[in-house]
Amino acid sequence: HDDGTEDDLFLRVPQASSNMTYMKPVEHFSIDETLRRVLAGEMRAENMVTSSELPFQIHNYYSLTPEESLEIHDQTGVINVQTIKAQSIVDGNHYCLHRVNVASSATSFALHAVDTWKAVQNPGIARVHEAFTTRAFGDNSLIIVYDYKPLSLSLKTKIVDAHVPVPETFLWTLVLQLASALRSIHSAGLAVNLLNVSTVILSTTNRVYINSCGLSDVLSLWGRGNPPVIMPGPSYSTDFKELFGYLNGRLTPVIAIDDILRLAGSRIFNELDAVRRDADLLHSSLRLEMGNGRLVRLMCKINFITERAENDMDPEWSETGDRYLIKLFRDFVFHLVNENGHPVADMAHVIGNLNKLDAGSEEKVMLMSRDEKSCLVVSYNEIKRCIEDAFRELLASFRKMSFSEILGGTLSPDARIREQATRALESAESENFPQYLLSLTQELANEAGQAPVRSAAGIALKNALTAKDELLQEQHAQRWLQVDESARSQIKQGTLVTLGSGNRQATTAAAQTIAAIAAIELPQGQWMDLITTLLQNISTPNTSLKIASLQTIGFICETIDPNILSTQSNTILTAVIQGANSEEPSQEVRFAAITALLNSLEFVNENFNNEGERNVIMQTVCEATQSPSSEVQIVAFECLVRIMHFYYDKMSFYMEKALYGLTVIGMKHEEEKIALQAIEFWSTVCDEEIDIQIEESNAYELGETPDFTNFHFAKIAMPQVLPTLLFLLTKQDEDADEDEWNVSMAAATCLSLLAQAVGNDIVAPVIPFVEQNIRNPDWHYREAAVMSFGSILEGPDPNVLIPLVSQALPVLIEMIKDQVLQVKDSAAWTLGRVCSLLTSCINLDVHLHNLVSALVSGLEDNPRIVANCCWAIMNLSENLSGSVAQTYPLSKYFEGMITTLLRITESNVNANNSRASAYEAMAVLASTGPKDTYPVIAKLGLAIMDRLDTTIANSGQIVGIDDRLMLGELQSNLLNVLTNVTRTLGKDVSEIADRIMTAAIAILNTSSKMAAVAEDVFLLVGALITALETDFTRYLETFAPFLYAALQNHEEYQLCSIAVGLIGDICRSLGQDASQYCDQFMSILLHNLESDVLQRDVKPGILSCFGDIALAIGGRFETYLDVTFNVLISACNLSAHTVGEENIDYNNDLRVGIFEALVGIVQGLKSDGKAQLVLPQTQNIFNFMGVVYEGNMRSYEVNKAMIGLIGDLADAFASGEIRDFLRAEWIHSLIKEGRAGPRGSSLREVSRWTREMVKRASA
Repeated sequence: HDDGTEDDLFLRVPQASSNMTYMKPVEHFSIDETLRRVLAGEMRAENMVTSSELPFQIHNYYSLTPEESLEIHDQTGVINVQTIKAQSIVDGNHYCLHRVNVASSATSFALHAVDTWKAVQNPGIARVHEAFTTRAFGDNSLIIVYDYKPLSLSLKTKIVDAHVPVPETFLWTLVLQLASALRSIHSAGLAVNLLNVSTVILSTTNRVYINSCGLSDVLSLWGRGNPPVIMPGPSYSTDFKELFGYLNGRLTPVIAIDDILRLAGSRIFNELDAVRRDADLLHSSLRLEMGNGRLVRLMCKINFITERAENDMDPEWSETGDRYLIKLFRDFVFHLVNENGHPVADMAHVIGNLNKLDAGSEEKVMLMSRDEKSCLVVSYNEIKRCIEDAFRELLASFRKMSFSEILGGTLSPDARIREQATRALESAESENFPQYLLSLTQELANEAGQAPVRSAAGIALKNALTAKDELLQEQHAQRWLQVDESARSQIKQGTLVTLGSGNRQATTAAAQTIAAIAAIELPQGQWMDLITTLLQNISTPNTSLKIASLQTIGFICETIDPNILSTQSNTILTAVIQGANSEEPSQEVRFAAITALLNSLEFVNENFNNEGERNVIMQTVCEATQSPSSEVQIVAFECLVRIMHFYYDKMSFYMEKALYGLTVIGMKHEEEKIALQAIEFWSTVCDEEIDIQIEESNAYELGETPDFTNFHFAKIAMPQVLPTLLFLLTKQDEDADEDEWNVSMAAATCLSLLAQAVGNDIVAPVIPFVEQNIRNPDWHYREAAVMSFGSILEGPDPNVLIPLVSQALPVLIEMIKDQVLQVKDSAAWTLGRVCSLLTSCINLDVHLHNLVSALVSGLEDNPRIVANCCWAIMNLSENLSGSVAQTYPLSKYFEGMITTLLRITESNVNANNSRASAYEAMAVLASTGPKDTYPVIAKLGLAIMDRLDTTIANSGQIVGIDDRLMLGELQSNLLNVLTNVTRTLGKDVSEIADRIMTAAIAILNTSSKMAAVAEDVFLLVGALITALETDFTRYLETFAPFLYAALQNHEEYQLCSIAVGLIGDICRSLGQDASQYCDQFMSILLHNLESDVLQRDVKPGILSCFGDIALAIGGRFETYLDVTFNVLISACNLSAHTVGEENIDYNNDLRVGIFEALVGIVQGLKSDGKAQLVLPQTQNIFNFMGVVYEGNMRSYEVNKAMIGLIGDLADAFASGEIRDFLRAEWIHSLIKEGRAGPRGSSLREVSRWTREMVKRASA
């Protein structure tokens, strides 16, 4: 700095001491001082932020700082274009923002005009990056974003206003640079128009930039001109005066850019010479910095060697031999002291010695040990040789690390070693992927290798080929397919060979790797002999190979589409059954075979349809349940569970002959894992029969025949199954972890499903068990009685249960104070079930006070009790609340419940999820409370807001990942409560709206790596948008950058999906006022639809959002109509060609999105009398709806949306324009189907309305 202050970017050090005058000055080792000052000044200018009245942030830019404004002249005076420096939140770079006020009606034209400039690039142009509109300045401002040129000022400021004499040589420099820039602009078919001393800026190095590209296109909307302002001096040359005459219009014809070169003549060479001089300066500075880079690498080598703890297991390595010499040299260079023993920080000494070392000078230097007992005189060249030798030794030691050692490092208990090994593997994978896979395969197949290392190699190999994320999996697959065929063959052969290893860890890893490769190659029609090879292995006498091959088949069947292997299902099944047969002497082989059968059950459908083959399969599995090996028995019962799930309709014969007895006995097995699978079998039976009952009910309502027959296995077996379940309920383990799945928990779940499957029949046999044990002194029986009672509350007719529950309720309320935790826990859970399923059983005058008192008391009990009490309170409030009621039975208890919940959440304890449950209960109370509780809900909002502000204030002190996760969880809980408070209070929340948005923005600024918290913030903002409606506009400018960032965050697709929903909220709340934001909304949404990265489940919501936008802005949506219809046609084509069971849900969502988009468009355009714009597309729309109707698996939502669209189209074209379409038979069938929907459902109402619209429009 000129004032002598230190520049924090550059370290100043003392000059060389007097006794070292042979050293070069330190300046000789750094870049030119003038250049350094220029660069430092530019960096300071970029980072300087001054206080101003400007908004802190607009769009994606923050830290707004005013710069020199542009002056545009026209006949009416001077127009000031505000210039602002700002930093981007996207890339962190600084940009120059020009602010222009435009009429709202001209916004889209202005944006389009600016867009044409984005592709123009030239060294003499401040490049245009983007344009956007904003109301942050209180008007309709258009912002044009340019490159920021630090310390550059306009010619007006730097020359004209400063009255500085301008040499002609400078003017020619100016003219030639501008001519080059204008030539590029004209080549693009554009013109600057606004070219004067205000719109041309000059850098500190005399670089000239046009800083007004695109402005004239915007200003031309108002018809504004731009007169010239420079006059040449009398001493200027004839050439320049002639040039000025052309430019000023006094001479004709108009001069072309190339003619300027003729007038410039030899002056062009002056300009080229100046450019070369600058290039030479930069080249020499770069060479100096390159030299400094060499010195840095040299210093790195020295520090790699000195003070190293050990190398090749030698702890003294760095202190012996040549390494000791290097240490002394390090001390000589960096630890210099003067004659008084004071440290000397002499950069000239350091750089000079390192340069001599780098050059390998023969000059001698004297090195002395720290204790001054040793003194060595050596040359720089000798020291350099020592460093190179020692460094090579280090590298050789590192390179000697085999893959075996690196893989072993990944298993080290030392986190530092694990991290280093992991980085080494990642480096090897990225540098040479095929060689990486081959090296891993060699380690996997190495019979001399250690089992854990071989397993680690296999896992690394599998992980290089598989991923849970679909997009990443596709990338892995393509990467594998691009590997050379010979390398792939070696890898596949190596893994197949490993299957014969005697090492079980290695064979399992090889089996997983083969399955991963098969999942990629078999769908491509490659490696088609794999299954044949594996089947041949199974017939060998090598037991290890047989087991591993069966295991591999199991993994392949588990991971691959069943249709791909359908042609080989017979041979696979034959081999598997052979291995699982009771005559197989090796139980390990049987285990592998039964496991393979378990994984292949889904694609042996044809075999199960064949009675003979089905008998063989069932016999094999049933015999396996009696195996002497418990492992085989467990997997055999798992097979029975899966068989019942897939092939319920074929199980009647086998249930009668074997399965009833086998599974009931299995439930009592002393081996808990076997008992669990036997219980799971009956849970699956009940699940299947419950589903069939629902299908039967739906079919009977529609007057159709059900597709499946209910064989009532559960009802038939209940006399044997139910006593066993009740017995198992008493087998609780006092010391068992709450989350540990055991027979008691499994029995309770099965009992609950059994009650739903058999209905009233379960009540009579269970109630005596409850009555006998509810007061039993043994807590096991007491808890079992409570649990059994709670488990049967869903399924039987409520009229049957009501008297029983009414009688039991006082006892259950009393038992929530039992001395045994398990009993209290089950009592609270059962009360929660009563509150959820049978609220009508609660006599409000008799039971409510005691019930609420017990639940509130339970809130301050053990955390296990707290969670169930919270659940009961939530159920009670939801079922007792009415639609916008004035009061409800819980009103007088409301404040007490909220107060207690707030008190128990003051601590940081969240054992058994108790704190989260308490916050959830507050959220439900806030959403269900009637009007007389609104004052309490408002107080709750303030209390939650205070806590949220505290978490924000403390977030800067959070360091550990665990603490940050806890903070994120707490903030999510608080945000959920605040969201429900906002939804309930509506506009009354405006009193704290500023605080809410301030907190929301603060959290979004600090939660970049916690997507779940950001999602909750967005949900809160959505609630606030709905509550405030148009009043939310004042926050939109500040919030918009976060909204846009979320919309473009394709990795966090759930956040992106919520952001899409927020656009709908904004449009619904702002109505026509939303049109000013729709250009940006539509641009981002269309880009997201085109993205291959964005998770596909987000895209149906984007289509629905088009409908929200259209509905909000009405006829103004015409601007986007063509592009939207193109997108919808593409979506229709995609939907029509999307097949497969795995795509049913997505296809239904896609169709709902299409229909909702069309509904919004039709209604929106109709509201402004523009419905005729839809008419050309009606044939496509009805054709697609016809395809959807004829297809299978239409969801309730699809039917409702499609029927609603038909009604809207009929309403919009009531004069008969679409009469022929509406008379199609399928339309009347669809409407009839909708009218037969559930009583009171919105589907019925929509269908009834649509029927009337269709009648009117088709008359």
